[in-house]
Amino acid sequence: MLTKTIVAALATIAVATLAAPAFASYDYAFDQPKIDSLNQYGFELTNALKAHGVNVVQADAWGNLIRAEVRTNDGRTVVRFFQQDTYQPVEMGHAVN
Repeated sequence: MLTKTIVAALATIAVATLAAPAFASYDYAFDQPKIDSLNQYGFELTNALKAHGVNVVQADAWGNLIRAEVRTNDGRTVVRFFQQDTYQPVEMGHAVN
């Protein structure tokens, strides 16, 4: 009886030892940034504004405008709005057609 108990305990330890690396494995998929259609479109808007000379940190579509976080010359980050078709800045308080 003692022999069966020892064999069972050793088998349990062996299985647990072999299974431990599988439980401790790291899933590298979580390190990848999630890229979906909205993120891709924001990336394209950011690059388009940069091509027009705007120091953009991040941009996204905001209704019929582009909402962009822009770094100013003094290092601050401010929110600015641009027209989607011309990439021209929108002055707040003025209607955009």
